Amino acid sequence: MNQRLCLPVACFLAGTLSISHTAASEYRIGLRADFTHADGACEAQYLSCDKDAVGGGIFYQYSWAPRWEIEIGYDYYGQFDATYPAIADPTVAADYEGDVLGLTATLGYRYPLSDVVSLVGKAGALAWHVSTDGQEIGEKTSNDDNGFSPVAGLGIDWDFAPRWRTGLSYQFANNVGDEHTKGADLHTLMLSFSYRFSEDPPQPVIAEPLPPQVIVQETFTLKVDGTQSNAIFEFNSAEVRPDMKAAFQPMVKHLTIYPESMLHVETHTDNVGSAPYNMQLSERRAQSVVKYFENQGITPDRINYEAFGETKPLVSNDTPENRAMNRRVVLTSPQFTRKANQ
Repeated sequence: MNQRLCLPVACFLAGTLSISHTAASEYRIGLRADFTHADGACEAQYLSCDKDAVGGGIFYQYSWAPRWEIEIGYDYYGQFDATYPAIADPTVAADYEGDVLGLTATLGYRYPLSDVVSLVGKAGALAWHVSTDGQEIGEKTSNDDNGFSPVAGLGIDWDFAPRWRTGLSYQFANNVGDEHTKGADLHTLMLSFSYRFSEDPPQPVIAEPLPPQVIVQETFTLKVDGTQSNAIFEFNSAEVRPDMKAAFQPMVKHLTIYPESMLHVETHTDNVGSAPYNMQLSERRAQSVVKYFENQGITPDRINYEAFGETKPLVSNDTPENRAMNRRVVLTSPQFTRKANQ
């Protein structure tokens, strides 16, 4: 029988698709609404021809790389209607209707326009099934065609929620239909919604910085007295003897290595002479020691001093040896903390 209605699309394909999902993969399932225009769907002698139809479908997407994906979709492209002159009597109208279904398999490439919007291009194959039914005078006619056609599409997607995506795309399928149903080119506009089932990719773990290790630098004390030499200072003078300056070097080194450290200077005398005089002498000697450390590069804000004169003897002043012990300079760098890498 000469078939009048040229219709497109889709064949039912049975098969099992097995894809292993890796930690970096993404898979989603979605639904879509289809509006299809079948170009060239009707033969020339038609009385009326409705080339537009509304349908819908379901699809599965799998991404194994950030921009590449495959899609398997099953769509009902809708019912296309046409009216022809009846074969037995051309003066009588005969109505035909055709249904188009299709299974698509495409490879897609996704180009991000932003964090949530992307362009998607795809190409692949459409396995189609077209069934037509006609009402001729006194009888019904039906035909079925199956086949394959190339398919390509372009669309834009919007990830409007962490797992939800909507998209609008155009799909073209070439020459859907066969000798009984005539071939037509399908132009389909698709509005889709999909849900991602795969887990979110693991977020990089940012280790909390460890608190800096703190080291306690213990108190460093240096005592120089008259027992180490004949005298620390010249007689009745605040000037430090040149040969005694070397005794201060351990403290100079300590203060240089640790810029956080401080210096406390104490000066003491014996009880020879009056107490007021000894206090004044002790004051001048303390200032002289401070000046010496400043000349070694230690800033004044790190140094303080106290002059005690004869008020704090270590031992009694009844012998020359004891008086030598009481004539002393005590240098103290108090305990402080510092970071381990300093």
